[in-house]
Amino acid sequence: MDIHKPKPVHNLREFLSEIAVIVIGVAIALTGEQVVEWLHWQHQVAEADKSLGEELSETAGQGDERVLVSDCVDRRLDLLGQIVQQAASRGRLPPLGDIGSPPVRTWSTGAWQSSLSAQAIAHMPIARRDVFAVAFGYVAALEQTNPRELDTWTGLYAMVGPGRALGPEEAAHLLTLVSQARTSNQIMASYAVRVQQLATTYGFPINQSIRQSFVRPKPSYSVCMPIGVVPDRYGGSPIASALDVVRSSPAHDNEGFAPITTRAAPVSATKPLPRAAPPR
Repeated sequence: MDIHKPKPVHNLREFLSEIAVIVIGVAIALTGEQVVEWLHWQHQVAEADKSLGEELSETAGQGDERVLVSDCVDRRLDLLGQIVQQAASRGRLPPLGDIGSPPVRTWSTGAWQSSLSAQAIAHMPIARRDVFAVAFGYVAALEQTNPRELDTWTGLYAMVGPGRALGPEEAAHLLTLVSQARTSNQIMASYAVRVQQLATTYGFPINQSIRQSFVRPKPSYSVCMPIGVVPDRYGGSPIASALDVVRSSPAHDNEGFAPITTRAAPVSATKPLPRAAPPR
């Protein structure tokens, strides 16, 4: 096997030439690595952008649903406030049936958290990264508010039953719950609209098929239905039928979560449960 020995350098020009070849070779190698890395992150950013768009498509659909029922929620709270005021003056709650409740949704931020962990967000253009951060800040607030809202409506369900005595302190507490529920409703609806505005203004890749899969006919939501049949006891729950809903709608890789209601919709308003984006 022949071994090529380095050529002896006879003068400064040849020495500089050898150095130049080495420097250029190193530069080409480093540039190649940087190009490969740049292409890698471009791919990661594109995947993150798509994933975030799908997650915001779910939020947009859930937001459409929330805006749709927000007036039903306000009207139901108007009615509950009137019932409590009248009951406080009489010292007794009247018989009251199932009052319904707003839908409970996921408001997912999983794709956002995953993109942060994978550092794909850090390689996005700053302006787009910042807008995504603002949008998912609203989604996180929706995710936090919805369970608190459910807690408030669980407290309001203390009114549902065959009729009982009502003291001044409990009446004041129930009116506070009505106010809290009204505030939560305004937060949920307004934040949902804000996410939709950001998506439209900044061109997020919203999948309209995913978005449209969430909303059902308005009369099918429990809070938009008439007050239900009066139960024979107290201690009801706004999600009393949640287990039945889950069992009747097994989870699949192409289905999301149906709004939790406590009563079946009228026949004229029924519709198959909406399809949603695959869970991530």
